[in-house]
Amino acid sequence: MWRFTHHFSNVRLGEYDIQHPMPICDNYVCKPRAFNVDVDMKIVHSDARNDIGLLRMNKSVIFSDYVRPICLLVDAPVGRVPAFNVTGWGRNSNGEQQHRLQIAHLYEFPKERCRNFNQVLDASYICAGSSHDDSCEGDSGGPLSAIRRYGGRRRVFQYGVVSAGIRSCKGLAVYTNVTHFTDWILGVIQNNAYAFA
Repeated sequence: MWRFTHHFSNVRLGEYDIQHPMPICDNYVCKPRAFNVDVDMKIVHSDARNDIGLLRMNKSVIFSDYVRPICLLVDAPVGRVPAFNVTGWGRNSNGEQQHRLQIAHLYEFPKERCRNFNQVLDASYICAGSSHDDSCEGDSGGPLSAIRRYGGRRRVFQYGVVSAGIRSCKGLAVYTNVTHFTDWILGVIQNNAYAFA
């Protein structure tokens, strides 16, 4: 099992509310507790400017309604993505740390619009944002995703990783373009995979 990241961190799966770790129950249905999985390998891209890495978990994970993999686009053209979602527990535009998982809906913009982040923005980056939502401090390393049809089903694909933004948490932010690193990701997985029983 692999996870995209740009920071080394513990892998915690199934998390929704970081302030109240007890299961959330409503309408006679309880969401299971989040859980940790140990990491036995951390691999960061050799060019630190790329702000991307992978963590290998030391055991397989059983998927549920609350723990699922995110898809990586490997055998289809990327095409135009009409809208993205970014999720995280970072601060909101008022500077308040969020304890429940938040979602923001973003749109891609020309890279020139994100030039004020003092980064060279090439194909390895995505410039995205909106007038009222954005990623914020504390969201770094989180996924930039989009839903698209694949194999006759709607699936969630990861397109980016939160990299840099502005203090107001409104407007534009820079995301590492995961699709640009597909060959590197697949190579890391192939060269460092092990079989699970």
